[in-house]
Amino acid sequence: MAGLLLLSTVLFTPAQVPASPSAGPAPATVVWEFERRLQSWPRGQERQRDQAIRAFFAGLRDRATRLEAIGMTDNRYVYAVPREMVSELMGRMLRDPDLAVRIRAAHSLGYNGLAGDHPEAIVALLRVVPATGLHEVIYAMGRSRDPRFLPHLRALLKHPDGMVRGDVVFQLTGWPPEQVLADVMALWDDPHQQVRYNLLSWANVTTPEGLARTVPRLKDPSPFVRAGALQHLALSKDPEVPQKVAGMLDDPDPEVRARAAEALGTLKAREHSAAVVRRFRDPKENLYVRRMAIQAFEKLDDVRHLSQVRELLRDPDDQLRGHAARIAAALEKRPPCGDR
Repeated sequence: MAGLLLLSTVLFTPAQVPASPSAGPAPATVVWEFERRLQSWPRGQERQRDQAIRAFFAGLRDRATRLEAIGMTDNRYVYAVPREMVSELMGRMLRDPDLAVRIRAAHSLGYNGLAGDHPEAIVALLRVVPATGLHEVIYAMGRSRDPRFLPHLRALLKHPDGMVRGDVVFQLTGWPPEQVLADVMALWDDPHQQVRYNLLSWANVTTPEGLARTVPRLKDPSPFVRAGALQHLALSKDPEVPQKVAGMLDDPDPEVRARAAEALGTLKAREHSAAVVRRFRDPKENLYVRRMAIQAFEKLDDVRHLSQVRELLRDPDDQLRGHAARIAAALEKRPPCGDR
């Protein structure tokens, strides 16, 4: 990556473009050196630069270097390959005999929102890619927002693999709701936790309907889903939500307890400060939960518990001590709660 920020003083002409050898420099080195030369390409010679890029990609002979080269189109802070060339370059990669290269090209097209330029080739991957590799294809189709992919995405909502269904639910969040909402919400009680977790994004907790769907997820058998529900409920303005969230501080799963504390902080639910304090004061509590609880308490800004915060100044964990020192210093400047 650092090579992208270096400008070479050596001019690079199309005739000098190296092909990736089957043996020799490491793939990352081959790609990095080419990018460095592209970064120094003189202005006014964009046509020659584009020819050099085409020649470089056409000359890639081994799988590892082809995969590495695709990263120039979707895995950089600064891109030396013009976005205008991505569809052309990746379209050729979609015809590569190596399936891994074709899947990687699909991801690049998805990242750039260009999969709609190659609908037949993207759909063809569905027939040859195993379930474990469908993520990239779904990503490409989903980010394209191209209606030609919608029938295929709908079909994948019925895929036997729950992770595949979950991927589709997630990728459809950017599509117009009138096109996909009914299909997605039909999976609300899906047996796979990833599907149920991703569906939480489809329930707007600022509306009565969305809240009514989300609150029952606090009793979901999966702690992953319960934790996700807490993160979404932290956005609610309903006055009854803080009480429901506070009840999750006693959940058997530490991630859920941590997310409950975090949500109470986000909700500024000072009426539940004491419950949050109990979580960070308990030396037998999971350390992650204690750290999340003290961070949540900082948002509650409750001077009534200053003495309990000071207790943490002697805690063996340096992060807890650091948070406690900062919070105590801030609370010592506050008036009593009754005067605020």
